[in-house]
Amino acid sequence: MGGGDLHAARRSPALVELTPFVGREEERARLRDIIDSTQGGAGGLVMVGGEPGVGKSRLAQEMAREGRDRGFRVFTGHCYERDGDLPYMPWVEIIEAAAQETPPEVFRELLADSAPELARVAPHLRLILPDIPAPLELPAEQQRRYTFGCLADHVARIARIQPRLYVVEDLHWADESTLLFLSYIAERLVSIPALVIGTYRDPPLDVSPLLAETLSILVRNHRARLIALRRHPENEVTSLLEALGGHPPPASVVATIYAETEGNAFFVEEMFRHLAESGALLDEDGRFRADLPVGELDVPPNVRLVTGRRLDRLSAQARLMLTAAAVVGRRCSLEVLDRIVDLGDTELLDAVDEAERARLVVTELKGGEVHLWFAHELIRQTLLTRLSPARRQRHHLRVATALEQVYARHPEVGAADVAHHLLQSGPSADAVKTAEYLRMAGDHALTAAAFEEAIRYFEGALDLLPGDSLGERAVVLERAGQALSSVGRSDEALSSWRRALDDYRALGEGDEVVRLCCKVSWHLGWLAQAPQAVEMAQRELEVLGPVESCERAQLLAIVAQGTTWENFDAGHALMVESLDLARRLGDRRVEGAVLAIVSNIHWAHGLFREATEEGYLAARMLREEGATASSEYTSTLGFTQLCLHSLGRWEEAERLDREAEGIARRIGHLGVLLIGRRERAARERNRGADLRRYEEFAKADLELNLSAGMPWIAQSHLYLALLDFWRGDWESALRHTDRACALQLPGALSLWSPALRLLLTAYARGGDEARVMFESLEPQLPVLGRTCSLSAWQLLAAAVESLAVIGEVDEAAALYPLMVQQIDEGVVVDGYIHGRLLHMLAGIAATARDMDVAERHFEEALAQAKRLGQRMEDLDIRRFYAAMLIERGAAEDRKRARVLLAEALAGYRAIGMARHQELAEALAAKVGLPSDPRGAPDALTARESQVLRRVAQGRRNGEIAAELFLSAATVQRHVANIYAKLGVRNRAEATAYALKQGLPAERRGDPPA
Repeated sequence: MGGGDLHAARRSPALVELTPFVGREEERARLRDIIDSTQGGAGGLVMVGGEPGVGKSRLAQEMAREGRDRGFRVFTGHCYERDGDLPYMPWVEIIEAAAQETPPEVFRELLADSAPELARVAPHLRLILPDIPAPLELPAEQQRRYTFGCLADHVARIARIQPRLYVVEDLHWADESTLLFLSYIAERLVSIPALVIGTYRDPPLDVSPLLAETLSILVRNHRARLIALRRHPENEVTSLLEALGGHPPPASVVATIYAETEGNAFFVEEMFRHLAESGALLDEDGRFRADLPVGELDVPPNVRLVTGRRLDRLSAQARLMLTAAAVVGRRCSLEVLDRIVDLGDTELLDAVDEAERARLVVTELKGGEVHLWFAHELIRQTLLTRLSPARRQRHHLRVATALEQVYARHPEVGAADVAHHLLQSGPSADAVKTAEYLRMAGDHALTAAAFEEAIRYFEGALDLLPGDSLGERAVVLERAGQALSSVGRSDEALSSWRRALDDYRALGEGDEVVRLCCKVSWHLGWLAQAPQAVEMAQRELEVLGPVESCERAQLLAIVAQGTTWENFDAGHALMVESLDLARRLGDRRVEGAVLAIVSNIHWAHGLFREATEEGYLAARMLREEGATASSEYTSTLGFTQLCLHSLGRWEEAERLDREAEGIARRIGHLGVLLIGRRERAARERNRGADLRRYEEFAKADLELNLSAGMPWIAQSHLYLALLDFWRGDWESALRHTDRACALQLPGALSLWSPALRLLLTAYARGGDEARVMFESLEPQLPVLGRTCSLSAWQLLAAAVESLAVIGEVDEAAALYPLMVQQIDEGVVVDGYIHGRLLHMLAGIAATARDMDVAERHFEEALAQAKRLGQRMEDLDIRRFYAAMLIERGAAEDRKRARVLLAEALAGYRAIGMARHQELAEALAAKVGLPSDPRGAPDALTARESQVLRRVAQGRRNGEIAAELFLSAATVQRHVANIYAKLGVRNRAEATAYALKQGLPAERRGDPPA
């Protein structure tokens, strides 16, 4: 990843130099196949697991070498066993390594627009490239998706320039954010030439339950391939000892070492070095001793004792240096060592050289600075076990002090490291200082969208802050609330924010109080917790008093939004006041934000024309103020899109959808993504009439709400209910509506679920139950001339159709004036859930009043369905229209009804709407129309009959188009309509139908109709 890439980051602490590679032929073959696939553009994630010392890193590095030889850029990053590292630590190392290996100007060019987000994750980049702009300031809950998206886009972009291979070591110690990004990138690797090889201790559950869960999900979703390494067999131990000693070992030595190590590669090497250093194994020429008394070999019983014996042979200075380095961590800079070890410069360098000769550590030059790495974590652990707890605490304090000095100019960069060592220092560390470093570490984690780590840091800081540190505590509480809300812990987030508000109030920080209140209220709105938002905003308005300010305008808008959610009239005056105040103040950013709320209020009450005009204006203001990445702007696009859908302006809705989705994906705005998916599914459902595709949408919608903890899950069950309704499983559909009613939120949308429950009850169970339900809901219907909630209007739509279905036509007719009121306000579709055309519903309602008026509504509905491409709605319009014509019984009505029903029957049959087909068949029987559409030639229009004749004569579409003076596309559409109406699948079946019906043949010279 990183600067244009992420390549052989660190040459991983020199296992290549330490351990010869033997065996692993099967594993290498698998990995070579995956490298081949990656080079062809289909990368992936491979997880290599095994016990400590078995050779996971050595295998990964061997494959990295092969990848490099084949033209891959290779990088390595590590996870560490401590809390003091930056979030995403392996990726930070990879990015930094790429920056070192790439000329700055090239590196900056490759970073492109991702630079601010990569610098958010790896803050050292700003020291190298100070021109990197500040990152977008996004709501915390949106930040992670945006950051992950930028990182993944960067990986994809640079991998297409040159294939990438990333080695991520020791994932059993990974922080949660690292594992979340690993899961995120794994889904995208399959389509880019990038391969990630991760190593971990097996079984992971013993070390990291979080990794175990991540692996389970990755494997279940086919996003990772696992390779489990076992110990080397005896013949491979022979090869390893021969490679280490340079000569074939005696069989007795092999047998002894194999018996003690059981083929663990690190243990074999440590045993070899221990015996070699003791002088018992090799002669003066470096060969295995021919007279070796195997029975007298000093063979310690475990690897830690072996390593301990080797450490004892070092000088006192080398052991002192290694002990200090072990406290620092798996890696340690020479600068830090120099500050914490009481050795002169020459003595320190001699100690490092001695340890490196013993193959206990490896050094490397990184960023112009020498770093020391332990050859294996087991060596570091052995050193740490030799320190008493008291001495270890003292060492940690010295390390913390040294790191403070090293990071004095940029303390935020090393904050997590310093905080870790201060915490490990025990009571000797200053609690306030430790809290400050924890806060800085939490700030960085929050900025990098590593929310779980941020929570841990902030909670640690709060535990250490004294009771009188109100200012510091308020800041930490506010940021902790951000992190908590971002991982779905909303109740805890609200509690944290309320405590922060109390502290700001106690300090007299009025501006901070209002700022935080506005932020929290917006968050509560998306959680559908309007009363809590109103309560919070009202309390702050009391503190502000009547003084005109931008803060007051925003707070008034929040109160108005929450109040109108329950009662439009009660909040309307506040809405007007907030907007007037925002306009008087002349702050277009604030006016745009307030207008966005006003637009949302009008949408929630079915005032789509007003909401659309306000939404467009708010979006323009916010765009002009540079706020296109804000939640307000994206939300405004989303809700304006819904208004346009209801107004039948679907092309405009699609344009807004494209813009809103692009921004929402980039900033991770799940609410707007949800709105877009739902409105899009409503359009596609009607146009394509593909119930399987709709099922995929409905299930994905439910999963998104469940996984993200979003409160709009009732609608997910409504989509599943409609799916079962169309498929003919009406009882299952009712069960889904029951679930939706149980989950339905109060407020302006509270009647959505009961409305659909009423409609499906009318169809599935008939009059009595539906009538009782209607009577219970009737008081909540809209009132003529009054502003009502959006869901009340949708209840009206469901009531009209339900009453007609159960035969209560007079009651349906009584609702006709309300339908006309909505139509006069420009409403075309009753929303994006069921999506009924209002002219169809008006036609149903008018049937008992004036059938000529009903006919005009049905004709208009058919025209609208054609314009919008609403195939499924078109079929229902034809069914209800035919029922009205049959009842009216005027001249030609029965014939027209036959044509309408034939088309409805063909459509229902083609889609698979069996119960709807039965409803149409019952009407068809009244006009003598066979249920088999093949017996209904008058279902075709005159033009379609002409086209069918020519199809039967064997003409192609182009020939037919030329004869009838039509375009090829028009002929193709006529052919498709013929197939649908006749229930045939191809030209052969259409020809057979035409011959069976005896359609008269036309001469080629006949003029077109």
